[in-house]
Amino acid sequence: MRKRILIKKLMKEDVEERDLLLGVAEALGLKGFQARVGLDGYEVIVEGEEDVVEDFIEFIGERMAGSSVEVEDYDRRVMDLDMYKRVLYVREHPDEVRERRELEGEG
Repeated sequence: MRKRILIKKLMKEDVEERDLLLGVAEALGLKGFQARVGLDGYEVIVEGEEDVVEDFIEFIGERMAGSSVEVEDYDRRVMDLDMYKRVLYVREHPDEVRERRELEGEG
C-alpha cells in the first residue's frame, strides 16, 4: 500500500520533524519513505503493509492534532527507507562523505 500524506502545519518547532517521522516509519517497519518540507508543511510518501501504513497515518493524526492532514493513494514509486536514510546522510554530511571517498580512493 502506498499513500501520500500532506501535513499543512509543522509539529513543534523544537522537534526535528522529518527525523521523528523517519524514526517512526523505521520502527513500524515501513518499506518505503520519502519526506519533503514545503512552505506550508510536509509531503510524506510511504509504502508498506496496509496495517503498518495505517498505524503511521494514525501516529501523524495523533501527533499533529489540530493540523490539516490529507491522505491520498499514491501510485508512483516510493524510495526504499534505507536508501532515503543514506541520501539524507550524504546531504547532511557532505564533507564526511567526501573525506571517506578520498580515503577509499573513490574521489
